[in-house]
Amino acid sequence: MRSAVFFLHGSGGSGMELRSYLETAPIPQLGHNSFRHCLESGFSIHGKSTGSVTLFTPTADSRPYSPFDGGNLNVWFDRTPQFLTKGLNDIEDHIGVNKSLEKIEKLILDIEGNYDNIFIGGFSMGGGLALHFLHRPISPKIKGIFSLGSFLVDSSSLFQEPSHRLALHIPVLMMHGKADSMIKLDFGQKTAANMLLHNIDVQFRSYDHVDHEISAEELRDLLYWMEDVLCTRQQVAESKTEAMNNEDNHSKKSCEDDASSADGKIGSMDVDHTSSKASYVSPLTTLSASSTHEDESEKKEQPKDCLPYQIEQVSSSSSSFVIHFAVAVDSIELLTARPVMACGSEFLIVPDEKKGVKVAAITSDPHKTAVEVGRRLWFRLKGDSNGLNPCPMS
Repeated sequence: MRSAVFFLHGSGGSGMELRSYLETAPIPQLGHNSFRHCLESGFSIHGKSTGSVTLFTPTADSRPYSPFDGGNLNVWFDRTPQFLTKGLNDIEDHIGVNKSLEKIEKLILDIEGNYDNIFIGGFSMGGGLALHFLHRPISPKIKGIFSLGSFLVDSSSLFQEPSHRLALHIPVLMMHGKADSMIKLDFGQKTAANMLLHNIDVQFRSYDHVDHEISAEELRDLLYWMEDVLCTRQQVAESKTEAMNNEDNHSKKSCEDDASSADGKIGSMDVDHTSSKASYVSPLTTLSASSTHEDESEKKEQPKDCLPYQIEQVSSSSSSFVIHFAVAVDSIELLTARPVMACGSEFLIVPDEKKGVKVAAITSDPHKTAVEVGRRLWFRLKGDSNGLNPCPMS
């Protein structure tokens, strides 16, 4: 499984400068290895390495940049001189954005035949450009989009045009420093909220003491997130294969049954009318919370006003988890209708082929996240509009 990452620089930067930083800046939480070194080691999917991941850092064309008094800089698009104060109310350079998107699309087209998975994202302006891919007919090999210290204006074409149907299934990770002195944290948060309202699968994470920069913590979480995305997609692919195999076996058995009744008698079949819901558990049923990274003796008591859950660690060395919530099959549509805001992040609720619904989370305390998300889902299931609902998107 070959993968590639396109990482776009910010305004005034260059691909060479960004690449140099990603090759040398240490990530203390990952043995002081650099982002590039970690990519070379590959992702671990179900205990198997994906092999080296290729890093691409293209450079934007040099063009007049209004905030630089019209001087030429390597920028993906133009901004107004007052963009820092206007923020979300600024205007977008649609022509410049589309020109740069076409440039990156050509680069992807040139290499996509050599890769199975492609991630695209960037820092500051580069991240903003990457987000625009969500309303274009992009390659199905693009598996995720990310940004660091980025935002989009309210009048962005992303919010004026319908998201492309393929993009609605692409996970997006937005990261932002709480101490960002250039692009306000509020700009990033409101951009993520706008994306949620347009049915885009976005997760927003903020970081203490991080200014307008690419921090080691963000690079660590970016690596975990990309690995998590690939793990989830691999699980989905395996589930589809298993379902197809089961269907083939069922068809084969049906043919055998038909053959056995060829003597002219009507064949009989014992049908379990409850089997269609056998794999789901009532939301009122209490289950023990257990994690694959814990001993069975380390089970934690769950609150009564929380959906029963189980925690699965994606890999033994990461902080990526999949939290499974047990619910009845007829509750899945309600619970997956919209995301949940909890623990400072947004969580997309998706159907779980095993137990009901599930969410993916990058966290140091998966039980806390499970309880906070589970409580919001509990109140949603009860239809209690006065229950725990700190955000209209919850």
